[in-house]
Amino acid sequence: MIWNHIFTETISIFSDLGVRYTEQTFKDTRTDRDNWNAIANIRLRKRGETGVVDVGLRQNIQTASTGETVNVSRLYWFARQALTERVQFELSGDFYITREDADSFLDSDSTYFDIIPTLRYLLTENHSVRLAYNYTIDHDRTLDSDRDKQRNRIWIMFDFGFPGKW
Repeated sequence: MIWNHIFTETISIFSDLGVRYTEQTFKDTRTDRDNWNAIANIRLRKRGETGVVDVGLRQNIQTASTGETVNVSRLYWFARQALTERVQFELSGDFYITREDADSFLDSDSTYFDIIPTLRYLLTENHSVRLAYNYTIDHDRTLDSDRDKQRNRIWIMFDFGFPGKW
């Protein structure tokens, strides 16, 4: 079920709620299984003349590197502010928790935190270059020691888009 509501000219909410059914069939010694659960994505958006802020909550499943499914509950945010006509600052991030799916043999309870500040320069209306930094910390609750893993990344990315009418 999708619901989108505009409260004012600058504030809106989007929600996508549903039910999921998952079947897993393995070609090894693991037992095949199936289950039901909910999925959700709810986002609140505030628009301004030169910026936008999104805050949301998402619940879904993902596949771990072992092939097992894990439930992921994610709180996310995104903000963009124009500094000049061509330069924009963006800040996005996530806080999320993974839990083993029902009937899973995977012990993968973890929490993650990401923060990504980005500086974007608009070359044209549809092309830009971004300089971004990403800091991630992963806290594995199943380990007795050395639970935290940190990662730092810096990158430059070129965005090429197509005009809306072509």
